[in-house]
Amino acid sequence: MSILVGLRYTVGSIANRAFELTLPVTCAGCYRPGTTLCGDCRSALEERLAAGSSGAGTIVSKPPAALHQLEWCGRFEGITRRALERFTLGGERGISEPLGRAIANHWANTGTDADVVVPIPTTSVRVRQLGYDHGVLLGRVAARRLDLPVPQVLRRTPAGFDVLEPARIVGRSIVLVDDVVVTGATLGAAASALLAAGARAVSAITVARDDSHARQPMLALAAG
Repeated sequence: MSILVGLRYTVGSIANRAFELTLPVTCAGCYRPGTTLCGDCRSALEERLAAGSSGAGTIVSKPPAALHQLEWCGRFEGITRRALERFTLGGERGISEPLGRAIANHWANTGTDADVVVPIPTTSVRVRQLGYDHGVLLGRVAARRLDLPVPQVLRRTPAGFDVLEPARIVGRSIVLVDDVVVTGATLGAAASALLAAGARAVSAITVARDDSHARQPMLALAAG
């Protein structure tokens, strides 16, 4: 991308966000004005996300080999989908709190031991559009509630991921955090990069599982 094209894109994104700020705030669930997520819809979202992986798929045939364990909090539908779209596409960064809290609660109940939370970084284009990295925000909320460090050591490349500062993950058990899992390819690529850099084991958890575009149905991988 040329400097001029990049500048035009950035200016356009800023203009779009400025326009969005003039629009009335509405609830992601029921569209009630004045709040990004009303109390009723927040409760409904928390209930949906408490279902966990056991309620969101069938048996996985070929899971990403690099992952020790894979979990998600609920299906990518209804209030969960609308909240995620507001967070990852609509610039509603405050929704990171209930989503990240759901990740932490689910992992605390079902996850294997983890020393470090590592967020899957979003693309640079999306960061320019939103003004934040939604993967990093999710990881920070989850890590804070799990009382774990959250180093930003992954960088996206055309071939997958690079690991920055490998010394921060060498010999450690890592849990990756992302918004939605479809085929598991992104999580698998990140896990492979971390293992190659010296991580002891890599698991992953996402807010939701989207079966609509997946070729293979998936279920949480049993640890061990």
